[in-house]
Amino acid sequence: MKTFNQHINKELETIKEFTGATSGSTVLRKVLNEGYSTYDFTFKSGSTICIAEVKTRDCFSFTYQDTILELMKVSNMFNKVSEFKDKYNNEFKPVFLVKFTDGLFLIDMSSAATTMSIKACPQHTASNGNNKYINKTLVHYKMSDAIKLN
Repeated sequence: MKTFNQHINKELETIKEFTGATSGSTVLRKVLNEGYSTYDFTFKSGSTICIAEVKTRDCFSFTYQDTILELMKVSNMFNKVSEFKDKYNNEFKPVFLVKFTDGLFLIDMSSAATTMSIKACPQHTASNGNNKYINKTLVHYKMSDAIKLN
């Protein structure tokens, strides 16, 4: 089992890899990956500010046809995008950055096709081994909609 700090450190490595893979085309703005935040970091691509969720998976990108995020996380990100659009004079969109063992992939959550399911999942991402399982609604993003960055 990974501790929460190990989990956060792994995601910070993925964000660092993202900045290297997109050097020149994106500008890292703010990293919020300090706990149970709505999203993990923001970056600017052209005139659009992206709010990004990061996941680091221990499998190949082709192991499954899709990759998942909890519906609560997805809903919170879309709500934050709406809030930012109302508050600031910029274009915002939510994105999903996923590190697999064979590369780094970016999914535009505002345009990708999705399906949903309910599955028993650990209550928390990282734990001390005493994590209980609860039913969560999951949003599935097709890997065919992802852009491979490296």
